[in-house]
Amino acid sequence: MPNSSCETTVGHRQKILFVTISLSLIILIIYSNSLHCSWHLDDFTNIVKNPGLHLESLTFHGLKGSLFSDPGASGRVYRPVACLSFALNYYFSGLNVFAYHLTNICIHILSSLFLFLFLFDTLNLPSLRKKYARSSYFVALLATFFWALNPVQTGGVTYIVP
Repeated sequence: MPNSSCETTVGHRQKILFVTISLSLIILIIYSNSLHCSWHLDDFTNIVKNPGLHLESLTFHGLKGSLFSDPGASGRVYRPVACLSFALNYYFSGLNVFAYHLTNICIHILSSLFLFLFLFDTLNLPSLRKKYARSSYFVALLATFFWALNPVQTGGVTYIVP
């Protein structure tokens, strides 16, 4: 006789795997046309002409310096997560614009997966489980796809510096 808790776990893992693969594929397909776009608008000031982000060695000092790479005024923290991402992109790929676009798409995929998990887990909280448990997977899946594929996300994904 099969163990019902094992079946539930396998079913849950398969559902998460389906969400991960389908969401990743659809986002990659939709945003793949931006992978070979050139530098635009703020990209030049913030990345191309910003020596503070041109990380030559992967050291603590270099990574810390990228956090203070404000193109307008040095010495203050400036968009630390974005600048760290740009500095790491520069370290691994130079000014190859493809890598920067791919990083943005990967960040969007990860954000979408975290949104799905957040919604799914929220709908399965003890106080909501009785009412929403049966539809929590589909509600979370549908809401995540609507969010991830909404045209409002285009700027944040296709521009390197949104």
